[in-house]
Amino acid sequence: NAQLSRAAFLYALRWYGSLGNGFAPQVSGILRIARSARDAGRFEQLLRTLDYPPALAAFADAAECERLSGHPVGHAGLWFPDGFSLSPSEACRAALARCGASARWRGGVNADRIVPQGNGWQVMDAGGRVLAEAPVVIIAGGTGSKQLAGVAGLPLESLRGQVTLLPAGSIPRLGVALSGDRHAVVLPDGRTMIGATFQDQDDDASVRAADHADNIDRKSTRL
Repeated sequence: NAQLSRAAFLYALRWYGSLGNGFAPQVSGILRIARSARDAGRFEQLLRTLDYPPALAAFADAAECERLSGHPVGHAGLWFPDGFSLSPSEACRAALARCGASARWRGGVNADRIVPQGNGWQVMDAGGRVLAEAPVVIIAGGTGSKQLAGVAGLPLESLRGQVTLLPAGSIPRLGVALSGDRHAVVLPDGRTMIGATFQDQDDDASVRAADHADNIDRKSTRL
């Protein structure tokens, strides 16, 4: 598992960095904060066991975490100096541009069902019109995936999560991206995104004031 995660991270770093088309990941480092002193000890033991090079991952005590982040975080953590954040929408646009004619974007349509056809699949709308067909279909529709006829038997679960955007200047600027019980990332426009809530089997897509309050409360006790 550790080898797979390491290979996936290094591949993602290279791949996103090579997309071009005006896109670039924000490589500022990621600090994974332990939730407790016990977790911190587990992090330290894990690094010793896996023998990661410090350039990839290093243990940081509470004082070092505070120095890196600019905030008292209360616990030690793992420091990933090449960790990065990115805009999913911008990454998708850059990836599509890189594919050129080998990928075709179809917007403004609603897939209703997926049906087997010969050696492949057809994606259809509610009126039975074929939107696309291919030998392989990748389902990446979030909670909407469960609504597709033809995939009802797949073991899909709904996990609701809501983030909160804090105005620029509302908190001292973070030096790095933070993860752990929640995450905090400074966006290019200066705002800070914190979150996310976690609710199992919840398909509600509305914005909840209670979830914003939960994010802010956790931020105030952990940042």
